[in-house]
Amino acid sequence: MMPVVMGLAAVGLAALALAQARTKPTEKILQSTLYATSRGVRAQDVGSRSATGITTSSEMRARGEALMAPGTRLSKEARTLLRQGKLEQAEQKCRQAQAFFRSTPAPYEADFLYEDLGDIQLAKGEYRKALESYAIARRYSADAELPLHTALCYIRLGDFKKAKQLCPDNRLVDAAYLDAARADYLPRTDNLQSLEATLLLVLGMREFMAQEAKTALSYLEPAGKLAPKSWFIAELTGRALDDLNRRDEAVLSYKLAVQLGGDKVSHQTQARAGVLKPTFLDGTPLPVVTPHPLAHETVKTQK
Repeated sequence: MMPVVMGLAAVGLAALALAQARTKPTEKILQSTLYATSRGVRAQDVGSRSATGITTSSEMRARGEALMAPGTRLSKEARTLLRQGKLEQAEQKCRQAQAFFRSTPAPYEADFLYEDLGDIQLAKGEYRKALESYAIARRYSADAELPLHTALCYIRLGDFKKAKQLCPDNRLVDAAYLDAARADYLPRTDNLQSLEATLLLVLGMREFMAQEAKTALSYLEPAGKLAPKSWFIAELTGRALDDLNRRDEAVLSYKLAVQLGGDKVSHQTQARAGVLKPTFLDGTPLPVVTPHPLAHETVKTQK
């Protein structure tokens, strides 16, 4: 059987979709600013209007962004602190951002940050609090990761049924940017352990596609422990390690992927594992380049 040329090449275009679809609350705040400031800014800035009395949408957006800037900055700082594992500080910043937005002409903007707050509470192991935050976030957010994080809370609380209802297999396949032909790349999801492994894998893949290798690894490493026979987790873990310049560890992951997956593993991964010569995507071997015989010779000058 010819090796399946999937790896991550077949989902490369998904990075663009991820950039468009994976909108975090800080971006959603700016999206809703126009409506919020159509009331707040107009009321306090009538004197600066043009002679026609019309404020353009671009002007309104700029003013709205300026009005919301302190809260947006706080929410971004909260996300950064979360990625750094500074959870108490992250929660403090997130709540400060919510308090700021509640003091603006658009107090409902604070509700957009419940998804961030839920992520922090999930990382802290406060699963019931996280579920409460995610329940509020679902009223405003269509983020594809929200049901994944919510399901992870239910898994940690031992509720397989609710987790499975939130994340059936077809949703997990879509969230991982796979098609039906590659659905078997994911572990089985017939118990708490396998469903958790798959959720962590999917979240890790989405972080990897967003070029967040360190965060991806924080999902992929525990996923590999829960599903030690998954070649796909091993392959993706190797890619994340490679991006972090941890080359020796990456090669070990690639070798494990080849050992577990055989021909399912991409040519590129097999080459990185040292078990296959580098090839083009169609499997054609790369040409061997012979260096010029004088390339490394020292040219002696005549006296």
